[in-house]
Amino acid sequence: MNKAKNIIDMMLEVNVPMDQRTPKHYGFKDYTKNSDGSYDVTGSVTIELPFKVRKVKGNYHCRMLDLTTLEGGPTEVTGSFDCSLNKLKNLKGAPKKVGNYFICGNNPLVSLQGCPKDIPGEFDCMNSNLKSLKGGPKTAGSFDCRDAAISFTEEDVRAVTKVKGRIRTGMVRKVWNN
Repeated sequence: MNKAKNIIDMMLEVNVPMDQRTPKHYGFKDYTKNSDGSYDVTGSVTIELPFKVRKVKGNYHCRMLDLTTLEGGPTEVTGSFDCSLNKLKNLKGAPKKVGNYFICGNNPLVSLQGCPKDIPGEFDCMNSNLKSLKGGPKTAGSFDCRDAAISFTEEDVRAVTKVKGRIRTGMVRKVWNN
């Protein structure tokens, strides 16, 4: 009986207008509404949500959504952040803090402005229109900037970022038009 009640409740909630949906409507059991109307949620986010999320206690993936901006996204992600395969030209509006990797590759990026300053895991900005790494992270676990508009060197990366692990540079293949 309890399982049937949950299914009926979920079916009725499908009719809730998008602007009135909360994290509960997307299966989040642990969330907090903030005074600014945004939410802090626990769990991974892999879809575009109709409400503002400030902090994600988990991963946040907004890849392949044809995004042209990261404005309005979370300011903190305790796990990994992936905004790859969009139409981003810069990283304005990206989270200020991430707990693991930050993937922004396969975008027509021309600037790293807005990038988090410290990235414990991999920073991936490969396959972009970048001609400078200015604005990139100050620290990163690893760094991948292959296939940019110019072929960066390890020295170029180390001039802007203290990298603990592997650095990948050079040209492998080129997809974006400059």
